[in-house]
Amino acid sequence: MASLVAYDNLIQSVSRLLMRKANRKVIRIRSQRSIPALVDEEMACSQMESIMNISSMPIATVSKTGIA
Repeated sequence: MASLVAYDNLIQSVSRLLMRKANRKVIRIRSQRSIPALVDEEMACSQMESIMNISSMPIATVSKTGIA
């Protein structure tokens, strides 16, 4: 159980780091007035949010017969 808590903390810290990095990129791109790049960056942010939502789901336990 302790390893799940450690894993969850790791996921949260990595996702916070990624969001800060993405926010800096969006600010920089907006200052350059590059609309296509901004759209790409926002798509990347939404993909990252969906990845973070997946990673916050409970972890399935895998047994010899399959996923429990």
